[in-house]
Amino acid sequence: MKIEVNSEDFIKKNKMIFDMNEHLRLDGQINQARNLIIDGPISEKYFGSQPKILWVLKEAHSDKGGGSLIKHLNNDFIERDIPGYPKWHTTWGLIVKVSHAILFNNFIMSDYSYRDIKTSLRHIAAINLNKFGGGETESDHYHEGSQKCKNIVQDQYKLLDPDIVIFGGTSHYLSHLINRDIDIQNFYPRKSEFPYIKDGKKTFIAAYHTNQKELRHTKYCEYICAAISM
Repeated sequence: MKIEVNSEDFIKKNKMIFDMNEHLRLDGQINQARNLIIDGPISEKYFGSQPKILWVLKEAHSDKGGGSLIKHLNNDFIERDIPGYPKWHTTWGLIVKVSHAILFNNFIMSDYSYRDIKTSLRHIAAINLNKFGGGETESDHYHEGSQKCKNIVQDQYKLLDPDIVIFGGTSHYLSHLINRDIDIQNFYPRKSEFPYIKDGKKTFIAAYHTNQKELRHTKYCEYICAAISM
């Protein structure tokens, strides 16, 4: 599906992708009530950002599914000095710091608290592979959900047309974005580096999930910025 987009209506067209797939349900009686969680561009500022950054994560933490990750981020994380759900920082704090370094701080991670630079989120997009939601840890329906949402992810990728794609522990799912063969051998993060793939003007980076304990935040940011500048 080819989707034309401009800075005024691309969020609406992202929502349309979910509306076209609202019939999707997980198998099993317990999971039947789970609805799709809307994700994608955090605001219209994404479309005018240079570069356009897309973060690819596993699943939103929602026991029942449904709702909008975009609204949650804007209302509870960006608009409030202290988010109502403090654990947002475990995933989104590092996303904020790295995105700010790329977009506004010459590839240097800021010393400021994430509360001072969290508006950088409005300039990025973030999508989950499983849009039915999970829990505190990877859900038992993650694989099933990610398979059912594969077409949604591919349509979002076409719509967002990112310059930089950062996989947060999801690099082995590159084929969920691009419906063609790309060599992903050894495309997984390591303590010594984050591998990257250049495809035309796009850069794909295999990083750890942002709620990781393997690297210091400064090193995590350094690896991503090094891949971009190559």
